[in-house]
Amino acid sequence: MRIIFQLENEEDKEEMRGFFRNIIHKTSTVEASGSGSDEQPKETSLDDLEMSARMRNALSKNGITTILQVLEAGRSKILKFKAVGKNSLVELENELKKIGAILPN
Repeated sequence: MRIIFQLENEEDKEEMRGFFRNIIHKTSTVEASGSGSDEQPKETSLDDLEMSARMRNALSKNGITTILQVLEAGRSKILKFKAVGKNSLVELENELKKIGAILPN
Protein backbone atom coordinates (compact mmCIF):
# COMPACT_ATOMS: atom_id res chain seq x y z
CA MET A 1 0.00 0.00 0.00
CA ARG A 2 1.29 3.47 -0.81
CA ILE A 3 -0.06 6.66 0.71
CA ILE A 4 1.06 10.04 -0.57
CA PHE A 5 0.40 13.23 1.37
CA GLN A 6 0.57 16.69 -0.12
CA LEU A 7 0.17 19.13 2.71
CA GLU A 8 0.21 22.84 2.13
CA ASN A 9 -0.03 24.44 5.55
CA GLU A 10 2.30 24.06 8.53
CA GLU A 11 -0.46 22.93 10.89
CA ASP A 12 -1.26 19.92 8.70
CA LYS A 13 2.44 19.14 8.22
CA GLU A 14 3.04 19.15 11.98
CA GLU A 15 0.02 16.92 12.53
CA MET A 16 1.43 14.39 10.03
CA ARG A 17 4.88 14.53 11.66
CA GLY A 18 3.25 13.63 14.96
CA PHE A 19 1.32 10.82 13.30
CA PHE A 20 4.51 9.29 11.85
CA ARG A 21 6.38 9.73 15.13
CA ASN A 22 3.65 7.73 16.87
CA ILE A 23 3.87 4.94 14.30
CA ILE A 24 7.65 4.75 14.43
CA HIS A 25 7.84 4.75 18.23
CA LYS A 26 4.94 2.41 18.86
CA THR A 27 5.72 -0.75 20.78
CA SER A 28 3.41 -3.71 20.72
CA THR A 29 3.29 -6.81 22.88
CA VAL A 30 2.32 -10.12 21.36
CA GLU A 31 1.21 -13.01 23.52
CA ALA A 32 1.10 -16.48 22.05
CA SER A 33 0.63 -19.86 23.76
CA GLY A 34 0.95 -18.44 27.25
CA SER A 35 4.26 -16.59 26.74
CA GLY A 36 4.63 -12.94 25.86
CA SER A 37 7.22 -11.35 23.62
CA ASP A 38 8.01 -7.70 23.12
CA GLU A 39 8.48 -6.32 19.64
CA GLN A 40 11.18 -3.65 19.73
CA PRO A 41 10.09 -0.17 18.66
CA LYS A 42 11.41 1.02 15.33
CA GLU A 43 14.33 3.33 15.97
CA THR A 44 14.20 6.64 14.19
CA SER A 45 17.94 6.98 13.62
CA LEU A 46 19.31 6.25 10.15
CA ASP A 47 22.30 4.62 11.85
CA ASP A 48 20.22 1.44 12.15
CA LEU A 49 19.86 1.13 8.37
CA GLU A 50 22.55 -0.58 6.33
CA MET A 51 23.52 1.84 3.60
CA SER A 52 26.63 3.18 1.96
CA ALA A 53 28.62 5.97 3.53
CA ARG A 54 27.91 8.01 0.39
CA MET A 55 24.15 7.84 0.95
CA ARG A 56 24.43 8.42 4.70
CA ASN A 57 26.68 11.46 4.13
CA ALA A 58 24.38 12.91 1.46
CA LEU A 59 21.40 12.67 3.79
CA SER A 60 23.35 14.06 6.73
CA LYS A 61 24.68 17.04 4.74
CA ASN A 62 21.08 17.89 3.93
CA GLY A 63 19.98 17.72 7.55
CA ILE A 64 18.33 14.31 7.38
CA THR A 65 19.29 12.05 10.27
CA THR A 66 16.08 10.14 11.05
CA ILE A 67 13.71 7.81 9.22
CA LEU A 68 10.89 10.28 9.78
CA GLN A 69 12.88 13.03 8.03
CA VAL A 70 13.52 10.70 5.08
CA LEU A 71 9.80 9.98 4.77
CA GLU A 72 8.95 13.68 5.02
CA ALA A 73 11.51 14.60 2.34
CA GLY A 74 10.37 11.98 -0.14
CA ARG A 75 11.96 10.56 -3.28
CA SER A 76 11.88 13.74 -5.39
CA LYS A 77 13.68 15.90 -2.86
CA ILE A 78 16.29 13.25 -1.99
CA LEU A 79 17.11 12.71 -5.67
CA LYS A 80 18.07 16.39 -5.88
CA PHE A 81 20.75 15.99 -3.21
CA LYS A 82 24.34 16.08 -4.43
CA ALA A 83 25.85 12.56 -4.74
CA VAL A 84 22.43 10.85 -4.74
CA GLY A 85 21.51 8.99 -7.90
CA LYS A 86 19.01 6.29 -8.77
CA ASN A 87 21.20 3.49 -7.39
CA SER A 88 21.58 5.26 -4.05
CA LEU A 89 17.85 5.87 -3.94
CA VAL A 90 17.13 2.19 -4.62
CA GLU A 91 19.51 1.31 -1.78
CA LEU A 92 17.62 3.62 0.60
CA GLU A 93 14.21 2.32 -0.51
CA ASN A 94 15.31 -1.29 0.03
CA GLU A 95 16.44 -0.49 3.56
CA LEU A 96 13.17 1.30 4.31
CA LYS A 97 11.19 -1.69 3.01
CA LYS A 98 12.99 -3.89 5.55
CA ILE A 99 11.37 -1.88 8.34
CA GLY A 100 8.00 -1.63 6.59
CA ALA A 101 8.32 1.95 5.33
CA ILE A 102 7.80 3.20 1.79
CA LEU A 103 9.46 6.35 0.49
CA PRO A 104 6.80 8.68 -0.94
CA ASN A 105 7.33 10.67 -4.13
